[in-house]
Amino acid sequence: MKEKILQIKKENPTWGYKRISLIVNCAPNTVKYYLHPEEKKKSYERGCKARKNLNHILKRKKDNFNTLGGYQFRKFSKREESHFSAKELKEKVIQTPFCYLTGNSINLTEAKSYELDHIVPRSKGGTNQLENCGLASRNANRSKADMSLEEYLDLCQRVLKYHGFIVTKN
Repeated sequence: MKEKILQIKKENPTWGYKRISLIVNCAPNTVKYYLHPEEKKKSYERGCKARKNLNHILKRKKDNFNTLGGYQFRKFSKREESHFSAKELKEKVIQTPFCYLTGNSINLTEAKSYELDHIVPRSKGGTNQLENCGLASRNANRSKADMSLEEYLDLCQRVLKYHGFIVTKN
C-alpha cells in the first residue's frame, strides 16, 4: 500500500489525501502517515499514550478493588491491602480480556465498561488477592453483587426458568 500511495502522489503531486485514499481504498490518515515522516512519530506517540492510559486505568481498577470502591466504605472499615502490583494485574487481564461471568469480550481501553470483581465476595470470606480478582463486564458484576458464583448462577437459572427457558449444562 505504501508503494502505491507514494507512486500516485509522485504522478499527481496536486492531489490531496482524500482523493488518494479513495483510489487506494484506505483512510486519508493512512495516506498522510505514509507521505509525511512526522506522522509516523505522532502515530507512535498516540500508541504510547494509549498504552499509558491503559496502565492508568488498570491501576485505578486495582486501587478500587483494594478499597472496595468508594470513600464512605473506607471511612468505616479497615482497608485490606492486596499483595499484587498493577503490573501483575495487567498481565492477568491482557491474557484473557473476557468477562469471567458472561464470556463477552472486553475492550480494556473503555474503563467504564468493565470492573474487577471479587470472585469470592469479601462478605463471604474472600480476599484482595490476585487469584480472587476477576474481570467482569460492569452489568454482570453489578448484577452479581455480593453473591458467590454458585449463588449467582443459581439465580440466573431460576430467572431463565421463570421466563420459560430450559437450562442445561454443557
